[in-house]
Amino acid sequence: EALRMTAGNPAALTGALAEALHGTLAEMREGFSAGVDAVLVADDLAGATGPLVAPDFALDALLPCYHHAALAAAGAGVPALFHSDGDIRVLMPALARAGFAGIHLAGLTADALVTSHAAARSEGLIVLGGIDAASLAHGARRAGSQAAHLAHGGGMLVCDDGGITTAEEVTAFAAALLVARDVHDAERSV
Repeated sequence: EALRMTAGNPAALTGALAEALHGTLAEMREGFSAGVDAVLVADDLAGATGPLVAPDFALDALLPCYHHAALAAAGAGVPALFHSDGDIRVLMPALARAGFAGIHLAGLTADALVTSHAAARSEGLIVLGGIDAASLAHGARRAGSQAAHLAHGGGMLVCDDGGITTAEEVTAFAAALLVARDVHDAERSV
């Protein structure tokens, strides 16, 4: 219902957004007191088949909330990072202007990850991701090698996309990280 409201009656969500922001900022202050190293704002704005929320709603209603979170992080001296599944390239310039240092990309095909990585880097955003559960199904060596090649240009922290759930995937992920490190080291020495 809330997703439908973002397109049909976005004003009805204003109060809920303000309340959620208030709670989020309070939780962030607790995290700052505990010594967090970064803040990750996670809001899946897209899926594999396209946007989940109207882009105008994201820009007009959500980005101001995200901006407050990024400002709070900056005030505490920690970077603000943003996570969303799917293709959110259209929102990357606004996320950079809102004060986010990086973006965690998830739920993308290999080709979409490459184009999203390039778009994020063009906005000065560091990219987190590169290894997803689907790529691990093709083997840890392949997944790690692909992530290392993508990270070779810089500005990427190789990690999972948040979809790893089984013990086998965790084991394959650890192996893929070792491959990524070895490939990266070999590319740097060339």
